[in-house]
Amino acid sequence: MIEQDNFNNQADTSQDGSGDDSYQGSDQGSPKDWAFKFFLIMSSVIILLIVAIALLGNYYFKNQASGQKSNNLDIDNLSAQVSLKENPARTAAEKKNRPHLGNLNAPLVIVEFGDFQCDKSQLEFSQIRQAVLKYPDDVLFIFRNFPVIDDNSNILAKAGICADEQGKFWQFHDKLYMNQGNLISVTAVNELALQSGIDISDFSSCLSSDKYNARLQEDVNDAGALAVIGTPTFYVNGNKIEGAVSANDWEQIILKFKELNQN
Repeated sequence: MIEQDNFNNQADTSQDGSGDDSYQGSDQGSPKDWAFKFFLIMSSVIILLIVAIALLGNYYFKNQASGQKSNNLDIDNLSAQVSLKENPARTAAEKKNRPHLGNLNAPLVIVEFGDFQCDKSQLEFSQIRQAVLKYPDDVLFIFRNFPVIDDNSNILAKAGICADEQGKFWQFHDKLYMNQGNLISVTAVNELALQSGIDISDFSSCLSSDKYNARLQEDVNDAGALAVIGTPTFYVNGNKIEGAVSANDWEQIILKFKELNQN
């Protein structure tokens, strides 16, 4: 509005000038005419930019909502890579004493480095879960902490480890993600722990202690060694995938891996 008001004031001032009538009759046109043309051109450019941004945004959200590929993954190439048994990154990524789902002896191992306060990790947890539960004998899924958003991320990561101590990690894991944004107090976290079937006395004692600091630090150190810079980040048999992956893409990776290993 300020820019538009200034333009109008300048236009009004030019109309009051004593030489304007003679100038308007010249071949070059008046300053007012040139300003108006410039205004029209700039307005058209701005409108086109807004339309282009709106179209791109609409395309993006439609793809996200429809479950299309979110990572532009080359499934065939990735599946060929994960079929290789030797991969140096696997040693750092795969810690089987961490919370896991699926078959401990599965040849396909997916490791996630996640943060309970990360909105992309929140969107992802149901996607990877859907695929793993559909093929429980064919894949091992391991969750590891990479608390990077703020100090609360670190506290929630420790809370997850304390839940795992009581064999309730996945129940608590799901509650944390489903209530993301509402975890503003210890009381709120304890309430989710209760809902997950966790003994609060032992949970609180565990959370206030330092006994799992080394385990959490190992997750962070391994993430650093693997050049993890954000969450979620996955390692599929040691091969890195950054960002959210759809349930359909996970299923395609699992099926393609099975196909390649059967040939």
